[in-house]
Amino acid sequence: MMHVAEFETAVRYGMPLMVVCLNNQALGSEYYKFDAHKMKADLATVASPDLGAVGKAFGGRGRLVRGVDELRSATREFLENPAPTMLDVRISRSVITLPYRRIHYGRDE
Repeated sequence: MMHVAEFETAVRYGMPLMVVCLNNQALGSEYYKFDAHKMKADLATVASPDLGAVGKAFGGRGRLVRGVDELRSATREFLENPAPTMLDVRISRSVITLPYRRIHYGRDE
């Protein structure tokens, strides 16, 4: 959401760019910081719009992706006909990146 206007630039110039937003509908590391400190992590959740639809509204292509097959299909479509494309890939908050696991939970697994 912080840089979505940059997608309009890609559309305006016809750049063959695919933006993949791995979207857990939370405020970045704040969700994990709250959780690690036993605070109300739900305060750091944000229902975001369908960013694929936002990509279309800017004049590009876009999709809301909820599974691996949809991701493969969208990627194949982009490779066959590169154009400004925004994918809103919804992911689970329960899968925590290695850096966040190290920083916020002290785990190195």
